[in-house]
Amino acid sequence: MDVKAPLYLLLSEGFRPCLMTSATTTLALIPALTSVGWGSDVMVPMGIPSFGGMLVVLISIFVVPVFYCALKELRGKSGAESDDSIAT
Repeated sequence: MDVKAPLYLLLSEGFRPCLMTSATTTLALIPALTSVGWGSDVMVPMGIPSFGGMLVVLISIFVVPVFYCALKELRGKSGAESDDSIAT
């Protein structure tokens, strides 16, 4: 089985909605983080963890598939038995 086939499946089905949701939430938090005036003393401390969490999601969207592919390729090169029990 091709190592990159599950990644192509991810890109065709689930990548875009996850990316759009995370990106819009991150962009929507920017006004709350940069606000000054009434309520900003409450909104900024609440927005910082949310913004950081969404950035982690955005980073993991790109990093996890790369590590998955690298790990699968390294296992294939080392001669280890492939684990095809994971449902695709």
